[in-house]
Amino acid sequence: MINRKFGILLVVVFLIPSASCTKDKTVLNPQIALNCSPNVSFLNDIGPIFQQNCTTTSCHDASAQGGLNFTTHGEIAEHAEHILMAIKHEPNVAPMPSQLPKLQDSLIQRFECWVLQGKQNN
Repeated sequence: MINRKFGILLVVVFLIPSASCTKDKTVLNPQIALNCSPNVSFLNDIGPIFQQNCTTTSCHDASAQGGLNFTTHGEIAEHAEHILMAIKHEPNVAPMPSQLPKLQDSLIQRFECWVLQGKQNN
């Protein structure tokens, strides 16, 4: 009985934490949520960021030369966490926009707020 309880304890303590990988997961900054406007709009806030910085250079438009097409809400929402890592220039992620300066912090924060608010199509 004691050996069985000890075995279960070992599984819980050692195997379960090692099964949850945190590599390449974006950590959203909860502090940013405090500075977000109440409802970041995809149409008015997020779409224009992508139109001005991502789809004008034929990288992430319908031609998708960069491999990903970010012209619709669904496509952007599906890849939002990876996009966030790329525009923040996090390690082990290709920085975006490619071969251009990092986006302004205010734009990055607006995108992160949109993600924190549930990636709404509003």
